[in-house]
Amino acid sequence: GRPLKLYVFASEVSIGSLLVQNNKEGKEQAVYYLSRTLTEVERKYSAIERLCLALYFTTIKLRHYMLPFTTYIIANTDLI
Repeated sequence: GRPLKLYVFASEVSIGSLLVQNNKEGKEQAVYYLSRTLTEVERKYSAIERLCLALYFTTIKLRHYMLPFTTYIIANTDLI
């Protein structure tokens, strides 16, 4: 099958992700959206820790979607 792309996002108050797959025309089509707000303790995490949390949260929830496919992780961040 066609590979998946996982876009992960982490802000100061929430994390989220979007799982997409290219359709036959080559355009990205959403497969699944996930998001949640951060707890008070999680809001104290550094930017990279929040991004890792977003990736962990997503892989736990969407494991069954991603296991059969190659999945590319895309995170738009300027942590450095």
